[in-house]
Amino acid sequence: MKTARPGPGNEPQKLLGPRAPVYRGFIATARPQRAVSGAMSLTFPPVAEGDLAGLIELLTSDRWPFHLDVEPTPASVEANLAHFQPSEAQAPHWIELADERIGLVVLRELDDPTPVFDLRLKATHRRRGLGRATLAWLARETFEAHGKHRLEGHTRADNRPMQRLFARTPGWVLEGCFRQTWRDREAGIWRDALAYGLLAEDWRRGSETPLSQPLAG
Repeated sequence: MKTARPGPGNEPQKLLGPRAPVYRGFIATARPQRAVSGAMSLTFPPVAEGDLAGLIELLTSDRWPFHLDVEPTPASVEANLAHFQPSEAQAPHWIELADERIGLVVLRELDDPTPVFDLRLKATHRRRGLGRATLAWLARETFEAHGKHRLEGHTRADNRPMQRLFARTPGWVLEGCFRQTWRDREAGIWRDALAYGLLAEDWRRGSETPLSQPLAG
């Protein structure tokens, strides 16, 4: 279900299209390369099928407060291995900075015109501009490599850093709020979920399309 509400900044803006973008000294590339003009290379190699050891090492090394499994264990990672395995409908990629593995991004529902993604960055690498560089790479991967029509991202209503990331990345529009659909196991309550979308045509043209019918209120 794709509901919508206008997000911040509906005026046309210049977006980051097919060329590799640089944010705060980081250059996002599909494959490893040397640093350019002092920028550190941020790369996204694919997760190999069956790489349980690599997934356990990353996912158990940190807390993920806005994911269902906040503190994964080796057993929980193994039980949910299918969520991180490559398939026709799913493409998981490591996030690496200067050969250090710092996160994971998974494109899901690739059998649909609108895939969604799951993003995890280690706490030590958050708030450094890496999330925005990752979204730029993710857009290119979705629209060029997979030929999709649009890309969607979901976050909890209390995840302010992720909301700021969407708001500050041109092209992303807040499209909907789903009441009490996201279980916060730590707090023992249900939280609202927010849905953001990026259109392929906006990404290619360098524009931002507002909603045709803004939600009331």
